[in-house]
Amino acid sequence: MVPPVGEFSAMLYSTCGEIALHVPFRVLAFIDDAENSRDKILTLRLKNELPSNYNAVKVIIRLKVPRCVNRMSQQLNEPDQTAELTENQEIVWTIKKFPGRAEYVANFRLINSTSSEIKKYDIGPIRMDFEISGYTSSGLQIKGLKVQEMGKKINLNKWIRLITVSDSYVIKLWP
Repeated sequence: MVPPVGEFSAMLYSTCGEIALHVPFRVLAFIDDAENSRDKILTLRLKNELPSNYNAVKVIIRLKVPRCVNRMSQQLNEPDQTAELTENQEIVWTIKKFPGRAEYVANFRLINSTSSEIKKYDIGPIRMDFEISGYTSSGLQIKGLKVQEMGKKINLNKWIRLITVSDSYVIKLWP
């Protein structure tokens, strides 16, 4: 292979089947009735299962909500987070930097604009986007890379970057 000038992807792969993967995130969801209203309180606990020396960045959590929810209020437990309800009836919760072993909690009050009831099975699933530098959930490692160029010996290990990106990371909330 003759590498092009500049940055390029030397290898892309995906895993499936019965490979033991280390799941980077765990989610617990709780839903309660709000006092004296048809609104619901949705609590999401998101736990980063990565070792503490890894950070997930550009973390975006998307969660579908029923059409009867026309507004929401939120309470987020850490700075550098935002959440909004989009026109597509989706809560978008954004975390800029999510350290390994950290846990973030978000409380969303789903404000019901109709006389119909919000059912928990109408909420979800969660879709996540993220990047994790230097980490592979499959355990695949690059031990070395060798490029032969007209008798020169070049050490390329300092130029190798491992980046895990979510392609289709979906979490079902309710059994």
